[in-house]
Amino acid sequence: MLAGLVASLRGELADALTALEQARAELAGARERIAELEARLGQNPRNSSRPPSGEGLATPAPKSLRTKSGRKPGGQDGHEGTTLAQVARPDREIRHEPGCCGRCEAGLPGRPVTGIDRRQVFDLQPVRAEVTEHQLIERECGCGHRTKGTAPPGVQAPVQYGPRIAAIIVYLYAGQLLSKERQRWRWPGCSASHARPGRSRR
Repeated sequence: MLAGLVASLRGELADALTALEQARAELAGARERIAELEARLGQNPRNSSRPPSGEGLATPAPKSLRTKSGRKPGGQDGHEGTTLAQVARPDREIRHEPGCCGRCEAGLPGRPVTGIDRRQVFDLQPVRAEVTEHQLIERECGCGHRTKGTAPPGVQAPVQYGPRIAAIIVYLYAGQLLSKERQRWRWPGCSASHARPGRSRR
């Protein structure tokens, strides 16, 4: 009877050891899986090959490289600011006369001036293209030979754009990436076709 009990206990012990080894193997696999998932959760476009769109709504807010100075925003105390100021002699003056008296509606022409409220507007003059015609004069010598004057450098066609307009076209096309289709504006004072980079001659 004792021998049977010992054999039974040995069998249960063997089964328990087998279950323990199986549990250890499952635990090791679970740990590896957890480590893999944690590594994937910690990946972002800055430490992996994932595209920036992979972050979705979890994209961190941009961080400024500027450090806090401790000063309040805007102009500081004691700083002498600069602003637009009126000039003593404007380029032109436009007088705006009152039509009639604001109380009795009587006419005011010839009445004394009691004050002038000066308001100045700073602006750029309208841009207007200047057309220069180069006339190549041809004259006939006493020997019968005809000789024509020479055009200045860069003047090669009957009608063309000058270097300033050509430079602006190239700047808008190459510098500002303005497409040829969108760059279809007429220059003031010119009756030529649309100004396009492919058509401008220097």
